[in-house]
Amino acid sequence: EVCKSGNILFSLTEDCKESASIKATTNNITSLERIASLTMNNKLIWQHASFGLFSGVLSALMGVGGLPITMSYLTVSCPELHQHEIQGTAMVALIPSILMSAGSRMSAIPPSATACVAVGAFGGGLAGAKIALILSEEQLRYAFMGSLVLFGGISMRGAIRNIQRIYSKMH
Repeated sequence: EVCKSGNILFSLTEDCKESASIKATTNNITSLERIASLTMNNKLIWQHASFGLFSGVLSALMGVGGLPITMSYLTVSCPELHQHEIQGTAMVALIPSILMSAGSRMSAIPPSATACVAVGAFGGGLAGAKIALILSEEQLRYAFMGSLVLFGGISMRGAIRNIQRIYSKMH
C-alpha cells in the first residue's frame, strides 16, 4: 500500500503497520501521514540545523552518541511529536555525526572488539526496537526517563572518582 501526503510517498507494508501500530489519535490518520503534513518555517529550520551542528560537534568531540541530548531537544522544540517519533527522529538524525566520528577514529578502533560489540548492538537494537513498538507512549517516556536517571547516576559516580584521582595526584 502506498500513501501520499504532500509531495512524499510512503510505502507501508502490512507487517510494518501491524508491528508499529502507530496511529495518530486525531482524524485516524497514520503517523507517517501526520508527520509529513507538519510544516516548518525558516526560523525552525535554522534552529534545528543549529542544534544539529551543536549535537554533531559534541558527539564527535566527546565520543558520545548524543541521543539523550537530541531527544530532550526534540521533546521541547517539537511538542507535536509523539515519543516514538522523537526517538526515531533522534536516532536517524545522529547517523551522520556517528559515522563521521567513527570514520575519523579508524586508526584507534580495535577491529575484534568493535566487531563483537557491533554484533551485540545489532541484536540488541533489533530486540529494543521490537519492545519499544509494543510500549505505549507513556511507558516509553518513563523507560527513557528511567534510563537517563540510571546512566546519569553511573556517569556521575565515575566522574566523581576521576575528580578524586586528579585531586589526589595534585596533593
